[in-house]
Amino acid sequence: ILEERGQVIESRPSHLFGEGCAWTPEGIVQLTWRNRIAFRYNPETLEKIASYDYPRQGWGLIYDGEYLWASDGSHNLYRLNPKSLETNHQIQVRTKDGRTLPRINEMVWINGIVLANIFMENYIVAINPETGYVLRKWDLSAIVEDEKPRDREHVLNGIAYDPDGERLWITGKQWRHIYQIELPNMPNKGTTK
Repeated sequence: ILEERGQVIESRPSHLFGEGCAWTPEGIVQLTWRNRIAFRYNPETLEKIASYDYPRQGWGLIYDGEYLWASDGSHNLYRLNPKSLETNHQIQVRTKDGRTLPRINEMVWINGIVLANIFMENYIVAINPETGYVLRKWDLSAIVEDEKPRDREHVLNGIAYDPDGERLWITGKQWRHIYQIELPNMPNKGTTK
């Protein structure tokens, strides 16, 4: 749990590599990267209240107000039942020219659009969750260069959104900073494809 200033006030250590994490009305859901296990936690105490077999790698996870959406590092997004975590729909993410877009990683849900970073790339994309098509792409190379990554692994890798304050943040693996950014020309769900 983080305070407003970003100080950790409570945590739960684990031997598992945790990845995507999202709040739902039934509790916080967390995916593991390669262990194919998911957990549900009480949001007030962080106590584990359930665990689930999960059929794929866990990368990103978001909640749209009705469903969870998960990425697994491929070009697919999976819509999950937020109570059972069973997959009830799958889409392929494609660019405007029809090519699939692999390595979909961390995601946020903004006004009916999936905003995602692409692992090992310096950009984020807006995805229409109904069609899977990329609606817009933003190059964040200037921010990545400002961090002066020490090696290829210190990549853009984190994205978070505060819907109440309409604030968007990005960061990366072992970056020194978290950046609050604004994206020009943010599409809405009805924007082409």
